[in-house]
Amino acid sequence: MAKVLELALGPVPQMLSFLANYQFEIKSIPQFIEGFMYALLGESDLPEIDACYNGVTPLVSIMEDFITNLLDFNILAAIEALESFIFHFQLDFQPCTMMSDDMAAVSAYFAQLKDPLSLIPIITKNYLLHQRKISADWADEQLSWSTGDYFQAGEDVGDIVVLALGKIEESEAFNAIQ
Repeated sequence: MAKVLELALGPVPQMLSFLANYQFEIKSIPQFIEGFMYALLGESDLPEIDACYNGVTPLVSIMEDFITNLLDFNILAAIEALESFIFHFQLDFQPCTMMSDDMAAVSAYFAQLKDPLSLIPIITKNYLLHQRKISADWADEQLSWSTGDYFQAGEDVGDIVVLALGKIEESEAFNAIQ
């Protein structure tokens, strides 16, 4: 995922200097990126990433139980939740170790950004087809950003990228995305 973010946003020093110039709130960065990736990957056909997400989602609630019990000083229940997390982790995380096809598709998708001229006809066509939705997503992004809902702002931008460039498809090259 780090490589995907670097391809999408540039190297960390470059990204940090950009953000410093615009004085972003530091908490906005991970929330925005999380929303962006959620929209981009959620709209795409990536079964291996979907399997990973579905596998680890129950682990989040188990960890929340552990933390809640720990904060309530219910030590025995916290230990039980931690044991459950450890027991389920290896099995539930297994699909996340088999995502090479999906990661290759994500990499190929972002590789198209290296040739901006080839994107002109794709983006022009998609903008004309989805102009109303893109405009609505942009207005939503502006509102979300101004109210501090950075996850939603990132999700709105992710939706715009999918509308402009198409979905990420596991089995197709980037030229066939459209």
